[in-house]
Amino acid sequence: MTIPAYLLATTLVIGMSPGLLIVCLGLDLVRRARWIAVRCLAFLMVYLACETAGILASLGLWLLNGAWLNISPKRFESANYALQRWWIRTLLGRAQAIFGFGFEIEGGVDTSKAPFLFFARHASLPDVIVPSLLFVMPHRLRVRHVMKKELLWDPCLDIVGNRLPNYFVDRTATDTTSEIAHVASLGRGLGAHDGVMIYPEGTRFTEEKRRRILERLREKGDEAMLAYAESLRHLLPPRLSGSTALLEKAKGAAAVFCAHVGFDEITNARDFLNGALVNATIRVRLWRFEADAIPADNEARRRWFLDQWRTMDDWIDRVKTEQDHDTPIPMRIPA
Repeated sequence: MTIPAYLLATTLVIGMSPGLLIVCLGLDLVRRARWIAVRCLAFLMVYLACETAGILASLGLWLLNGAWLNISPKRFESANYALQRWWIRTLLGRAQAIFGFGFEIEGGVDTSKAPFLFFARHASLPDVIVPSLLFVMPHRLRVRHVMKKELLWDPCLDIVGNRLPNYFVDRTATDTTSEIAHVASLGRGLGAHDGVMIYPEGTRFTEEKRRRILERLREKGDEAMLAYAESLRHLLPPRLSGSTALLEKAKGAAAVFCAHVGFDEITNARDFLNGALVNATIRVRLWRFEADAIPADNEARRRWFLDQWRTMDDWIDRVKTEQDHDTPIPMRIPA
């Protein structure tokens, strides 16, 4: 369904682009906006074009590198990683050019050192570009992703994502043991150019989701976790099972934590249309623990992880309460 739908949408949007551009220009003039509608139309066209190119390229890779030509699985995997990097680099580069947002990176962490496990905050739709910006593009590292199953509606993520060692989590599954085992399996066999990226919250932060989680913890009578969750101001409590299982399986891998501020106001298409991303400054803070600094005991590891999550929440709160903001520093997209 999705492949013909995306191909049709690309044809229609690009074919109708002159008329759509006139409409968007009119909207921006009436609203006295910063060409927000025009920017969103431009990015929609870039996104659909990238999807179409990705679908065709993935078909080409299958024809050229398929098992029927006796090409090694490693070579096929490397080609798909290269396609993934192109797709990410093109989307991110064009998004920065269109919306004018920039990044400020704090922490002095060497992002070229692998293997690693990358634990990131999840506040909005576009914050998924942060690990790609820091690891995938500059150093061509091969990052395995833990993603929600709903993303399989995106054809490129469905096709190429399933060719690579990723896992799409079914958040409605009743058998959580199986889901955790699949997530943990990504930590096996990590090499010198590999990493795993996971969002421990399991979903984007909203006040409504926070309220529901607190209600469930009260119903369960988990007073310790309830008190911890209530103390967090900007994060949901992490789902420890998947993250700690990864830490247990990924022997020798470092742990990198990533906090960021700047994407918080972008949770849906309406926020894009309101210009929340235009000329925004995204502040990112990284800190890293080498494998020998991560507690070996499971209970100690859980407490340690919760401490890091609280550190992240404290940093976010501190940044959000600052009165003055520095000028955005756009980051060049590596080739």
